[in-house]
Amino acid sequence: DGLFEGPSADWEYRKYLKAFAIEKGPEYLHKMLADIDPETAGKLHANDQKRIIRALEVFKKTGCRMSSFQTQFGHKNPRYDCIVVAIDYDRNVLYGRIEERVDRMFQRGLVDEVHVLLDKPQKLSKQASQALGYKEVIDFFNGKYTLLEAIETIKKRTRRFAKRQMTWFRSFSDVLWICADVNDDTKLLSEKVFQYFTKHGFSKL
Repeated sequence: DGLFEGPSADWEYRKYLKAFAIEKGPEYLHKMLADIDPETAGKLHANDQKRIIRALEVFKKTGCRMSSFQTQFGHKNPRYDCIVVAIDYDRNVLYGRIEERVDRMFQRGLVDEVHVLLDKPQKLSKQASQALGYKEVIDFFNGKYTLLEAIETIKKRTRRFAKRQMTWFRSFSDVLWICADVNDDTKLLSEKVFQYFTKHGFSKL
């Protein structure tokens, strides 16, 4: 029926991985997965701990990547005939945009937002408290970082996550890459995509 159930759970290994995530942060497990199965890692957010642990567990018990099972047991034909468009920024430009975004998060009150959430009777879930951005601010409250160190840590971890996502997208041969300039906004990028399809049509790459 096209479904992959995989091997049974290894509860001790799951406990071991969860301890690593608590000690080193959720990005650590995501990087572990990216090293052995970049395709699956690219589909999962760093905070999706449950699925990341399952993919690592499958590899440990079978020696095979989760993505290879999904290819074997998944649908051989896509549901829709479509073209994936990806925006290709120069790395320095991309990293600059990441830094600007993180700065805006703090300017718009990320510290106060986390403080309010921590003060609520219903505490943050363990998964939410490990989310990129929240985790570093909580560590700031707990004295692990200065505020500046927390900001720089978020920027560094976001850059790493963006790099892994780009690596995953580049593993596909049928992605249409649109080069973006430093000053391109959403409207200009949309126009570039429209111009490409106006010139070349909508045939598969």
